[in-house]
Amino acid sequence: MGITITNMYGTAHNVSETNLAQVISCDYYRLPLVGTIAPGNPGYEDMVETLRDNGHDTRLEGYGLIFLESEQFSATYFGSIEQIEQYQRENVDGKATFDASQGKARGFQDSWTSSSRNSYATTGP
Repeated sequence: MGITITNMYGTAHNVSETNLAQVISCDYYRLPLVGTIAPGNPGYEDMVETLRDNGHDTRLEGYGLIFLESEQFSATYFGSIEQIEQYQRENVDGKATFDASQGKARGFQDSWTSSSRNSYATTGP
């Protein structure tokens, strides 16, 4: 059973059962950066090599990337270019919900981050 804490902004954060100081995910994220990276972009080959070296899937056609952030936790989402482009089309009014279950998110604990006016994503722990 997971442990959930709610911060002063009302965002539920899921913490590690073995280390209560480690946030492992949250229910809502800000999306400060949404984009794609494909072969030929600077750093693409290095990114693919790093992902492969760390046991992650690689996509020959490129990646859709989203930076997910909350007050206590951040992650980088890797999905298909098509998925990200569809989300961008649906989010022109800033109210779309992003489904992170179609790709992989690699999280890292973050220091306090500033708010942004970007949309929020709903994801599961």
